[in-house]
Amino acid sequence: MDVGRFADDETTPSFGPRVVCTVCGAIGPTLGQIWNERAITFRPERDLTIPRLNEYLTMCHQWLSIAGLAFDIVGFLMIAFEWHFMSQRENAERLNQIGADYERLGAELDGKKYQDPHEGDSMMRREFQKLWRADKRFRRRLFYPGVTLVVLGFVFQILGSWPYGLYALGFSAC
Repeated sequence: MDVGRFADDETTPSFGPRVVCTVCGAIGPTLGQIWNERAITFRPERDLTIPRLNEYLTMCHQWLSIAGLAFDIVGFLMIAFEWHFMSQRENAERLNQIGADYERLGAELDGKKYQDPHEGDSMMRREFQKLWRADKRFRRRLFYPGVTLVVLGFVFQILGSWPYGLYALGFSAC
């Protein structure tokens, strides 16, 4: 609401009790003297009293939205890296399968016996199990923190968009 048309010392009984200050959150503030004090520039000798110092040090709650967006971006990039990693692995595995099928077909057309390169894999089960577990740990270390960061990002964005600030947590409205 624009109060520029009113005089500096005018009280506003008609809408004054319904006014909520966007800086301090007070309900029904007087518009005259408070408005004039805010227009004066910051002077440390006058303004660094404890109540005023708290006013200058109070963090704006919209910064929570910015932190939430940063968490969302980092979390999404972690998940996207894990997806890209697995996409490359699946693509390489599929190319190996196509290559093995091509060699088997060539051996059949030449009338030779095909020697399967994966024939001895069952004998190395423990080694492959160690590799599989290491791969699973690597993927978990990317995926779960990424999901956590995305969820935290959503929560911070909601808190940053909360109307009238979060005074209980020390965040004022901007």
